[in-house]
Amino acid sequence: MWHKYNEGLTIGLEGSEGGIILKDDESTDGARITLESIAKGGPPFVITCGIYGMMFTTVFHDLESDANSDFKNIKALINLFFSGEMSEEEWHDMFWDIY
Repeated sequence: MWHKYNEGLTIGLEGSEGGIILKDDESTDGARITLESIAKGGPPFVITCGIYGMMFTTVFHDLESDANSDFKNIKALINLFFSGEMSEEEWHDMFWDIY
């Protein structure tokens, strides 16, 4: 189950990539995903996500619509991992093929 990280208090603050946090969700199973808007150089939107103790990645987007779409898709992929429907290796291969 996903909920707002830190009760949503991080929204509007500076994120790990130096942008303003637009979305910041955490899974009760042990994952976090953040969407930031970057005002200075580089792609204007960045998603950081990780499964605690296992993986962490950053995804960059030029369009907010693409960033929002990937935000939802990455959460769904993380849910798939936690469901146990595939091995960690199978999930890892699939995730990295996409991102």
